[in-house]
Amino acid sequence: MAWRNLFIFTTFKKHFNIDLKHCIYGADVKRPEQRGIANAKNGDLALIWVYEDKTLYGIFEIENRMFFDETDLGWRGRWPYRLPFKLWDGYLHWVPEESKPKLMSFISNNMTTINDTSDFNTRFINPLLYGEGSRTLKFFIETSIRCNPRSFNPEFASQIMRKKPIDFKDRLSAAKLQEYVLESYLLLHSEQLDKILGSGITELYNQLFVYAKRFMDIMAIHRDANGNILKTTVLELKTDSGKASIAKALDEISHYIYWVKEKVVHDEENVFGILLSPISKSTNIDFFREKAEKSSKPFGIDSSMISWIQYDVEDGTLSFDILA
Repeated sequence: MAWRNLFIFTTFKKHFNIDLKHCIYGADVKRPEQRGIANAKNGDLALIWVYEDKTLYGIFEIENRMFFDETDLGWRGRWPYRLPFKLWDGYLHWVPEESKPKLMSFISNNMTTINDTSDFNTRFINPLLYGEGSRTLKFFIETSIRCNPRSFNPEFASQIMRKKPIDFKDRLSAAKLQEYVLESYLLLHSEQLDKILGSGITELYNQLFVYAKRFMDIMAIHRDANGNILKTTVLELKTDSGKASIAKALDEISHYIYWVKEKVVHDEENVFGILLSPISKSTNIDFFREKAEKSSKPFGIDSSMISWIQYDVEDGTLSFDILA
């Protein structure tokens, strides 16, 4: 996976100084608004919005996948899933006071996944689509000023914290598999995602905040060598294959496909939806197809573009079965 994602993290001033001291950003992947950290990888970039300052700082380069550590560092929460970073070019950049109105206007007029700065009050981790991420980075570089990080925080990188990245494989359990574990495991194991979505993914996102105030589990884009989109796939994860869960998932998938067509691919036809749920003895494909048709019709979506794959867990590994 060679693409580079850009994130906007949010935090308080006190916590930001702790982040800089240890060169980490902490979150809790059990919470959807913080689960985007599970998709951050080596070479990805991040900016950090500090509430009190009402501005962006950066540019931070992710050094490795997140690790798990419960040491109390003085944050308001424990936030045990921690992402190691370094400064991208050795300097700390930020948007100065006189340029903040430009920043507010840029966010309002140029972002797809963020409406305005009020979104930062409830969403700790904001994954950006590739196009808006590129525009944001360009704007930030052109608008920001920079300094030696130790002149901003004398304790910068004084107690760097690093541990082995968490794998989530040992948390896979057919009996008590939680959705955040399944999602994090798939994001960390590209070979598993390839089995579901197809190899050669060029962009991969999770927990995008999209239509109807919902967090999309996973979205993958396949592009050709010229950058043209070959297909886009929305993957909705469930840890229950009951009828109520299936109906809810199909409603969510229809909302997400509609948003993708409107905001990302601009009504191109190759947008697919996949429901991934656990293997069940009471599988009812007719029920799935009926609900898929009912959920997708109001959005003008062809229900045949929505598929159902079931997974099984055995000895810490996943296997998949395409049902419909």
